[in-house]
Amino acid sequence: MLRETLTALRALGLLRLMLACALNVAANIAPGYLTQSFDVLWLAAAAITGYFISHAVPTGQPLFSTEISLRRIGRYALANLWVYGLTVLALLPGLVAAVSLLATGMVTLIETLVPLVFGVVLPVAGILALFGTALPAAIMGAPYGPRAALTDTRGQRWPLFKALLLGQGLITTLSLVLLTIALGGMIGHLPALLVGALEGLLFALSVIFTATLLAVAWRRRHPPAPLAEVFA
Repeated sequence: MLRETLTALRALGLLRLMLACALNVAANIAPGYLTQSFDVLWLAAAAITGYFISHAVPTGQPLFSTEISLRRIGRYALANLWVYGLTVLALLPGLVAAVSLLATGMVTLIETLVPLVFGVVLPVAGILALFGTALPAAIMGAPYGPRAALTDTRGQRWPLFKALLLGQGLITTLSLVLLTIALGGMIGHLPALLVGALEGLLFALSVIFTATLLAVAWRRRHPPAPLAEVFA
């Protein structure tokens, strides 16, 4: 699964991926120089990146080449809504526990880092391994409900889970470590711009890797039709 994902990433093109990273980094640091109402910029940049990757990988087309379709955007938005809605629900117990411990003063921010990592990485990887293929399915016009997603991930959930842990999980861990260091002032006062840029870059890498992996998993179940069948 990881090898296929890396092959798909190479096919997307380094320069195009760098452009996607730059878009996400800019969206992450822009709110500090604009207004708080622009906090949605990072979310919009992530959605745009995922949208194009979820179409480019299954079709083999260049990144950013797909047309913008309101119907496709609507389907993709609905798929993100229910998939990441489940993810947020899975995260709530761990986040509530971490905040409660911090509020009591019994533990420090650093001491909550390890349980926080496990409380974030494992639930996210688990939900995406079960239902994450709904995202590329929505882009491709295929059924993208929970039942269809479970069908598409059947037989490849464990490889998906392991790949998510090694890719998205590692990036998320680095992001949480960076955020904890910045909040705890462990290495002095890091410039807000630097922290924002690094967080934006890590978030972009997570979005790119995850979208590519899920698209590869969906393509395994729905390989492109041979030309002989297309023109039959």
